[in-house]
Amino acid sequence: MAKKLKTFFSNLKGEYKKIIWLDFKNLCKQTYTVIVTCFFFGFIVFLMDIMYGFSMNYAIDFFCK
Repeated sequence: MAKKLKTFFSNLKGEYKKIIWLDFKNLCKQTYTVIVTCFFFGFIVFLMDIMYGFSMNYAIDFFCK
């Protein structure tokens, strides 16, 4: 069990050395892009929800009176 655990952490350390970490400038640029994209699609979903709500209210009022 101890040998397997030691091998696991040894392999984990080797995998971490393979990771290419971003520099601060690229990290900020990609973070900004993700945040803007999330707000954009969130706004699109918000507009679709508002339009769906209005259309359902209109349809209910039209057909149920």
